Amino acid sequence: MRKLFVKGCLFDADGVLYRGSEPIEGGPEAIKQLRAKGIRVGVVTNNSTRDHESLLRKLHQLGYNFRIDEILSSAMMAAEVIASEKKNASVFVVGEQGLINELKYRGLQIITSENEKADYVVVGLDRQCTYEKLRIAMSHIRKGAKFIATNTDNTLPQSNGSFIPGAGALIAALKAAVGKEPDLICGKPSPFLYLKMLEKMNLKKDEVLFVGDRVETDIKGSVVAGIKPVLVLTGVVTRETADQVLIENKIDPEQVVVLHSIKDLPWLEFIGSLADNT
Repeated sequence: MRKLFVKGCLFDADGVLYRGSEPIEGGPEAIKQLRAKGIRVGVVTNNSTRDHESLLRKLHQLGYNFRIDEILSSAMMAAEVIASEKKNASVFVVGEQGLINELKYRGLQIITSENEKADYVVVGLDRQCTYEKLRIAMSHIRKGAKFIATNTDNTLPQSNGSFIPGAGALIAALKAAVGKEPDLICGKPSPFLYLKMLEKMNLKKDEVLFVGDRVETDIKGSVVAGIKPVLVLTGVVTRETADQVLIENKIDPEQVVVLHSIKDLPWLEFIGSLADNT
C-alpha cells in the first residue's frame, strides 16, 4: 500500500471555507494550523462573481490569510485561456462585474450588444441576468462565437442554509437555446483549475489533498485530476446522502475521506500516513 505524503492542501471556497458571508466555524484556524506545520495551501473556486482582488479581500475579511498567488478562480482561468488563444479578443459576458473585471485585466474587449462581433461568449453566475442578455448570447454563439462556461454549479449555498441558482442553471438555459454544449468549461470538474494551481505551488498530484463540498464538481474533478479528495458536509451533501451521491457519480466511497467540516481534519494523521489505494 502506497502512502500519500501531504505537502499541500487545495480548498474549494463556497461551502468549504465559507457559506455566503460567514466563515465555516474553525476554518481560519484550520488553515493557520496547516501553515504552522509547513503545509502549503491554495484556493480553487468555481465562483466567477469576484475578480482576484475582491476574492482575496473577502477571504481576509473572513479571517483567512491567503496570498494572491494562492487563489485561482474559474473567472481567472477563463480570462487566461481566452487571452492565450487570442490577444485583444472581443467577449460578450453573461456574468457579474468580477468576471468582467478579470477579463479586462487580461486586455480582453468587452462588448454589450448584438451588433458587435463577439469572438467569445463567457457565461458565469449572473444574479441580474435578463432574458435579453441570454438572447444576445445565443445570437453570438450561433454566429460562431466560442461558448465558454466558467463553471456548471447548479446551486450556490448561502449563509442561512438556503441555496440560490448557480451558473449551471444559466448555462443549461443557453445550452438548450443554442443546441450545443459549451466549447470549454474552465471550472471544476474539468481538471484545469487543479493542475494550474499545482503548477503555481510547484507540487505533484500525489503530494496534495483537495477539500470540497460538491461531489459532481469538486470531488469528481479531484479524482479526474488524480488528487486525493476530502468531502466536507458544510455545503450541499449530508452524511446520509454522501455515499449515494458518490456512487451516482461513479466514485468509490472508500477512496474519499468524508468529514463534517475543515475544522475536523486530522491533519497530523494525514501528513505522511494517509493511505492511497488509487
